[in-house]
Amino acid sequence: MSSPFLDSFRPNETAYLSQDIRDELLLQGQVLGGHEPAGTYARQLADRLLIDLSWNSSRLEGNTYSLLETERLISAGEAATGKNALEAQMILNHKGAIEFLIDASNDIDFNRYTLLNLHALLSDNLLDDPTASGRLRSIPVGIG
Repeated sequence: MSSPFLDSFRPNETAYLSQDIRDELLLQGQVLGGHEPAGTYARQLADRLLIDLSWNSSRLEGNTYSLLETERLISAGEAATGKNALEAQMILNHKGAIEFLIDASNDIDFNRYTLLNLHALLSDNLLDDPTASGRLRSIPVGIG
């Protein structure tokens, strides 16, 4: 079955779409800041991932910050009004722990160094006993 519409197409010679539509699609497909230094786009992706991971990790702990509030806290340092300061601290701790994992990826292993450093970063300013941060616990821990 032949189609005159399809048969008339010649790659790199003819086009199905008008020039205006092709120009608009080209514009929409451009990477923002295409003239930025190498790695800028990767950094933007990493920043977005950092926000998403910090927010979701904190939500698992019962944090009530929204994704937008988390983004403001991480990007601009603005804590959400009406929220407990410990929630902001938790998100910032998750951010720090994720950055630690990224920055020290060559040294990370399932070992005492990694576990204690992650615990210190995640529990910073959140424990009743600040000296317990980054140490093995010697008291019973309950999950409610």
